Amino acid sequence: MGCIAKLLTAMLARRAFETRRLAPDEHVSDLLSAGSARGALRGITLRQLLEHTHGLDDSMLPGAPRDSLGRIDTEALARELRAAPPLAMPGALYSYGNAGALVVAALLERLASRPYTALLAEALESLGVGVGVVGSADVICPATGGELALDPSVFLDLVAQATFPAPHVWPDDESAGEYGFATRLPGWNPLERGIYLGWKYHGAGWLGHQSVWPGHSVLVRAHPRRQLALVAAGGAHSAAVLAARVFGAHLPELFEIKPPARSTATPELPVGTFGSVAWRVYIRKIGDELELRARRNDDSVESSATLRALAPGLWLTRPVLSAFPHVELVKTPRAYLWNGRFVLPRFVALRACPGSIGS
Repeated sequence: MGCIAKLLTAMLARRAFETRRLAPDEHVSDLLSAGSARGALRGITLRQLLEHTHGLDDSMLPGAPRDSLGRIDTEALARELRAAPPLAMPGALYSYGNAGALVVAALLERLASRPYTALLAEALESLGVGVGVVGSADVICPATGGELALDPSVFLDLVAQATFPAPHVWPDDESAGEYGFATRLPGWNPLERGIYLGWKYHGAGWLGHQSVWPGHSVLVRAHPRRQLALVAAGGAHSAAVLAARVFGAHLPELFEIKPPARSTATPELPVGTFGSVAWRVYIRKIGDELELRARRNDDSVESSATLRALAPGLWLTRPVLSAFPHVELVKTPRAYLWNGRFVLPRFVALRACPGSIGS
């Protein structure tokens, strides 16, 4: 399942919204008792968790710590999230990660007093779907799937049952859904346009998600208003490429690469140092060219590439770097580097005071 497991967590959250046990714009801290979790998650809503706009830096989050009952340990999870400085204020910027799904799952467990695995099994069984697990049931991860396994055709039925019955509650380009429009991304992405309560929004009324792991990939798309859904799964071949080849002629809008927005303003060059607890990216100007160097903080290997302008304010990497296929400078007003998936804040150099060493 990989990261598509986030859709299952989003479906469970949606059920809680529909039964009025939770609300998308409810503050997480109001649902927690006093403790480190309440302080670390203060000001963050459930919608922001599902839509990756919570502002937390979860780029080095190893997974969900468990308590003795097999449930997510909310306090331990909050301590790990609090150990890293936040990327942004809650609601300011989208930055994809796993923290949102993990915290939402923890809240659902507290609400029902049962582990996530039991909640998921109950929900799927009510739809006639069984849960396949390789190993013990407590290794299902609400964000990355863990050892959860579902047959693609079964998952297709599940997506249809989740989105088809009430098509008007889902957004499209012109109409809001039951909980508003999709939240926009902070910059350019070739195929994604935004996110809506855990579902990626791809424009023209299409929602879905994608998971890419070494040797495995899955793509899911659903159009509630047209009653269409598709799932593609690949091993050696990319699920996205498979889906485009099979369905592209019939659904061209789904695979159309959106060109970057045009701007007449002269863009600021993305020079400087950008980073999170997981990444350091250095961009400098050498002659008439821009050079990007990127390194994960848990790996001594450094990748480098030249930046080539694709559009005003948008640069492609040559050779293409998998983590940074393109970069864009986003200002809100703080400067961030956007790679189509997550943001990295730019570090601000501190000026030395007059008379100090190095001034």
